[in-house]
Amino acid sequence: MNNHPTGTDNLKNLWHQSCTRLIKGLGRRWAGLERRSIELEQGRKYAYYDNNRQGKDVVLLIHGFNADKDHWIPLASRLKQYHIIAPDLCGHGDSWYEESYTHDIPFYVNELKKFVDALGVQRFHMVGNSMGGWITSLFCVAYPEDVRSVVLLNSVGIKPPVVSPFFKALSEGKNPFFFSNQAEFDLLLKLSVADVSAIPKSIKQVSYQEGLERMDRARKLFADIMDEDERLTHPDQMVDSVLANIMQPALIVWGDKDGIMDSSMADVFQRGIPNSQAVIMSNVGHVPMLECPKEAGRYIKGFLGSQVPLSVSLAAQ
Repeated sequence: MNNHPTGTDNLKNLWHQSCTRLIKGLGRRWAGLERRSIELEQGRKYAYYDNNRQGKDVVLLIHGFNADKDHWIPLASRLKQYHIIAPDLCGHGDSWYEESYTHDIPFYVNELKKFVDALGVQRFHMVGNSMGGWITSLFCVAYPEDVRSVVLLNSVGIKPPVVSPFFKALSEGKNPFFFSNQAEFDLLLKLSVADVSAIPKSIKQVSYQEGLERMDRARKLFADIMDEDERLTHPDQMVDSVLANIMQPALIVWGDKDGIMDSSMADVFQRGIPNSQAVIMSNVGHVPMLECPKEAGRYIKGFLGSQVPLSVSLAAQ
């Protein structure tokens, strides 16, 4: 059987790529985001988005594992009153990557510190999704003087009270993050997003193709943050024992249909962080900023704008 793409397949791929570029380009324009880069020592280049709202409170947006700064485009358009900075983490997107480095969570924290210092950014808010929330949590503890407040969206980094479908698969030796065909990619989407049908076809197809192209790197990056058999997050990098040291005001936001990180984890974060509150969003999966940016933006703006507890409660588990 010939598995090479046909001329028709190539035309379809070009069409999907063009549509995706158009969608993201319009989103960036609406959000006022500009592509920028900064080079640190030894040629380490970081790519990032900046809406150039100089003089406004800075909000640093930190994406998750195997994601990139594009994940923040829909939410950034809802936070235009803030100075938005959304970097590609090292090893992700268009930022630098060197295979010989161990990209564990402390490494990401230290690299992020170098990034913000190079930009000259001081006293900012942080919003982190998934692994980005894990990085954000430890950043708050390591550099408390830098962070004004923190928002954790479906964050990683603690022991889950309820085993999610994702971690159940890991315990059986299967990793949904790693796919080699469309069916396996579709399974990952079902775990990540509450309504897969809402994803534009072109974005879904381009995400699949780009995921295949970076799979080898993803496997290496994943191994760096996991235990030896890659079935649990690395115990030495967890934040369970330091949650009480996160002294900044914190908002924890979670989707109740998250198949990657169970929503029961929101309660652990809320109970552990002294000055925190939690919101459980209905019919939302692992990436609220993509699935429901308007609603997520409303919660985040209310939190950042007032720093007063919202009239919300943690949903019963």
